[in-house]
Amino acid sequence: MSQEHLHICSHYQLVFGLRWFPLLGASTTQQARVLSKQYRARASVVIGRHFMCVGLSQKELGQKTTRISAAVCFAYLFPRGVHAAIYQLAEQLYWLVVVHEGTPIRQGDVLFHTLDQAQQRVHEFKSHYTTLVLQGETLSIQALLPLINPRLRAKAQLKPIRQRSWAWATACVIGIGGLYWSYTPRVSVAAIEPPVVIVDPYTTYWQQQARPVSNHRALQALLHYWQQLPLSLARWELSTSTCQIQTSAWNCTHEFKPTAETATVMDFKQEHPQHWRLTQANLQHIQTQDTVSFTVTGARAWHDMHTHQQQFLAQLQRLKPAFQSMVLKDPVVYGKAAVERARAQADPNATFPQPVPIFEQALHLKGPLRSVALLLDFDERFYWEKASLTVNKKTKASLKHSVLQAQLHGVTYVRN
Repeated sequence: MSQEHLHICSHYQLVFGLRWFPLLGASTTQQARVLSKQYRARASVVIGRHFMCVGLSQKELGQKTTRISAAVCFAYLFPRGVHAAIYQLAEQLYWLVVVHEGTPIRQGDVLFHTLDQAQQRVHEFKSHYTTLVLQGETLSIQALLPLINPRLRAKAQLKPIRQRSWAWATACVIGIGGLYWSYTPRVSVAAIEPPVVIVDPYTTYWQQQARPVSNHRALQALLHYWQQLPLSLARWELSTSTCQIQTSAWNCTHEFKPTAETATVMDFKQEHPQHWRLTQANLQHIQTQDTVSFTVTGARAWHDMHTHQQQFLAQLQRLKPAFQSMVLKDPVVYGKAAVERARAQADPNATFPQPVPIFEQALHLKGPLRSVALLLDFDERFYWEKASLTVNKKTKASLKHSVLQAQLHGVTYVRN
């Protein structure tokens, strides 16, 4: 079912069945406004603890009507984890609500005619969220109402969306256009209009770049390499190892520092692996280079916002306790300058469709080397570009610290 349902209370109306959409980056207000216009919504509510999203309503909101979202009220009761519940609103009306980290998810505020349909949807959600907790089935909505206090009502209240009426201006334009058309000689449009060329500059730029995959295979190869990396050679200790992605290999630079005054470059040359290339050498430090190859399976791909929020961002949240820091940058348009140049240099007869940009979102991680193995589960959703390993034997080992500390930088791509 797709319709909304209203439950009338004493001082407000409780609405069920809103359409929820994720909001990415910093311009959440602008994104919510665009989505409201796109789906012709009459009212909306924005909520977010760790992730922002907007709920859209198709029902007209009166001037003195206080309408609140039931999904938001349920979400604030469970700020951690993935939770779901099935409420019976009427004899043949069931409401399924699913929230993640205190935020309703897409397709998680739905009405059904039968209990079997709602249970089937819960089963589908459990295949994606293995930690989902079902609070109950055929619950009564009366059990939820006492928990909705005034503070919660204020957070869950829907705001009306002002609709601009252009009916009068549109009628005038149509009338003038009709008069002009009636006095214009009929000429074949095909004879005077040049052929239209439709161009998607974002897809064109993406295909031109064809950036190779550097996902879990690349990270797995680097982890295997680091685990076998010698930490000391001939009274020289490894200080840092910095690696950068180059097509189908990591280009790594290792820096060693002396541990004794008797350490010499000649002794180091005799013990270091033969395939290492010595780039700098003096009494203070030695720098070497090496290459770590991995298998490239194709070009990179982007994902839709729903997959990005429900899989990638949710997985990051679960892994966050294992790292010292986890910084997810705001999304930026991939190749924005190149796309703008392509528009300026395009065929005069070319027609560009509604812009659907490809967003690139960067992630910076810092934590112990043992935690990096947890990132292998990202599969095709993330691509690594730079990594570094730091050795600090004075560090006291703990959950987020170890002698071997790793920093990783990578990106993911989103297109709605």
